Amino acid sequence: MPFPPGDRVTFNGKECVCQKCSQSLNTNPKHVPAHSPRKCGDCGLEIKNGQSLVALDKQWHLGCFKCHTCGKALSAEYICKDGAPYCEADYHIQFGIKCERCTKFITGRVLE
Repeated sequence: MPFPPGDRVTFNGKECVCQKCSQSLNTNPKHVPAHSPRKCGDCGLEIKNGQSLVALDKQWHLGCFKCHTCGKALSAEYICKDGAPYCEADYHIQFGIKCERCTKFITGRVLE
């Protein structure tokens, strides 16, 4: 269904969810409630204007969702390690595995 004008839209990392459907998911213990007060997963302050990003089972101010290492703002793609978001470059530098032949970081689907 199209999103009604003026309604809050929640992005859960995979899909956008309208306000009505978001509220019906409150029975899911991993779901972050859409009603206030909502606290930012980084700064801990209340999210007042309705614009937030949902990731790692928390809501974040758009400017607060950033790489744990370099502080770069993250929008759509990130990698999680121990509950913290990382940009791809910093994740690979700290935790990545390099190919023994070409010495590039191994990314994507991997067979072991």
